[in-house]
Amino acid sequence: MISSAATGIDVKAWQHLTHFYDLRAWLPLNLVIANRAALDALGEGERAALLAAAARAEEHGWQSSAAQHESFLAQLAARGMTVQAPSPQLGDDLRILGAALTTEWIDRAGADGIAVINAFAP
Repeated sequence: MISSAATGIDVKAWQHLTHFYDLRAWLPLNLVIANRAALDALGEGERAALLAAAARAEEHGWQSSAAQHESFLAQLAARGMTVQAPSPQLGDDLRILGAALTTEWIDRAGADGIAVINAFAP
């Protein structure tokens, strides 16, 4: 089973499993999307204020996500699950799998897929 800690709580994973490996693959996220034309139409001061507020909201969102994730891990452990980081071998194997799946997807998606990967991959 590959799942987030949140889903582990939802499905009562401790009733069926003994271990949870914290991959940090699925953390709760929230997004705010702005219309580029509307953003560009703002005055310089308004745009600066909006972007500053967005930066504060982003930091708060990351902190809230991390705190919630840690709470879910603690709940799994409190219900008897062994919660631990994945072994280096498991981490390496998952990275290899991810690279293979990404390559397969790019092969099907073509130039548009490459553009998406280049725009969003670190």
